[in-house]
Amino acid sequence: MNQTTPRNETPPLSLCPIPRRGIPGAPGALLFILLSLSTLVLPLWTPLLFPASRIAFVGDFPNADTLIEGFSLVYLLILAFYFHRTGKLAGRGSRGLTPLIVLSSFACFGMYGSLTPVVWAFALFFVIGEGAVLLATANRLTALLAPLIPLLTFAISLALWRRADIAALAFLPWPTALTLALGTRSSASKENGLTRVGVICAASLTLSVTALLFATWFAYRAFGSLSLEVLTQKLDLLRGELAAFLLNYQIAYGDTVVAPLAGKEAEVQNAVNGFINTLPGTLIVVINVISTLAQMLTLSGLHAYGFGNSVTGRVRDFRISAVSAAVYMLSWIVALVAVGDNSSSTVIGTVAENLYIILTPGLALAGMFRLLRTMAMQGARLGCGFFLLIFVPCLVLYLPAVAALSEAVILVFGPLVAKIKKTAKKPPSDPPPNSPKNDKPLSDEELFEIYCREQEEQRRARERQEDHHKDDDKN
Repeated sequence: MNQTTPRNETPPLSLCPIPRRGIPGAPGALLFILLSLSTLVLPLWTPLLFPASRIAFVGDFPNADTLIEGFSLVYLLILAFYFHRTGKLAGRGSRGLTPLIVLSSFACFGMYGSLTPVVWAFALFFVIGEGAVLLATANRLTALLAPLIPLLTFAISLALWRRADIAALAFLPWPTALTLALGTRSSASKENGLTRVGVICAASLTLSVTALLFATWFAYRAFGSLSLEVLTQKLDLLRGELAAFLLNYQIAYGDTVVAPLAGKEAEVQNAVNGFINTLPGTLIVVINVISTLAQMLTLSGLHAYGFGNSVTGRVRDFRISAVSAAVYMLSWIVALVAVGDNSSSTVIGTVAENLYIILTPGLALAGMFRLLRTMAMQGARLGCGFFLLIFVPCLVLYLPAVAALSEAVILVFGPLVAKIKKTAKKPPSDPPPNSPKNDKPLSDEELFEIYCREQEEQRRARERQEDHHKDDDKN
């Protein structure tokens, strides 16, 4: 029988939704405690990110820096152990986050002298990813208890810092976690639901809007006004400060101190203009990376807590649409032609450059997945690891751009080439009169009937085999 193969494994998606049974017992309590702790980190650690605000909020509290860094280290160790255990249970996903925590902690402490930025970033990422797991599987009790997490952390932060705007940061990740949970449930239970990339884009949009609202409020408190004149003045001030910092930047070589950019005002000003022009795209890329990692953590958490059968197929398939690939290629060409000198770049060139920056990571990741799938299909599983190990510098420096461009070319021109090849081939002869023509996609009911029929046939085959064995034993 010639049948259309469903996109996911049988039974159909509608028969395997994510059940709303909650996460019972000790695992659920542990997840609830870690989410509460991570939500509390966001408002408590925000004033500690910068030395000036740390002094203003902490004051002359004895051994404040030691206590802050000690708690940061303990929190990161707890997260590393949690990621390792859930990744081991899931068999994939979050186990790779443990070395990421270690490397980012060393890098942050070496460059910044403190662990507070990496603690804040991982707390945000953890609440979004694991909060989505809690909300996606929530039963009635969990749905009633989940809102208490941001409310209680808001009250504790308000009591400590006496600042409602900072305490309100406890609510920052939860709209994105809710969007990620609803998107994952839609993707897992509906054939026309969101794809994996669609879920990530929805989460990124929610996080962008939420972060923009908080940034607008903090800017209003800092500047006193958000008029165009004030914002332009602050932007020009930022340009001047960045240019002065780069011009006065000094590097010590033993007893010799060198300012490599001194006297290069034009080059420095162009670099600053380029940085300011591409800042929106860079910030969106950061938000997209956070959403992607959070969605990976959500899928890994669902596997670890026993919901793995509900998150297969399209839910895990990372593919970029041909429209995004076409926009990427067009923006790359326009940015290459229009930008040129950053000091004289046009509005169209700046928009195209930001679009190019935003779309590059997703297409690069899809291109890498396509490359690894191709190598694995050719039996080069060992070669995949060897390839990644040997060419790490190339991966970091060159391969993302190459992978993104190649994936865009495949997505845009691949269907066209396939259609030309199909047209060039000799048309097939008419099928036999009894063979089906133009099979239509099967509905969920038809797929369920096929699934039940196959199960019944397998049961009868097992019964016949058991009867045959019984007859042999009697003889």
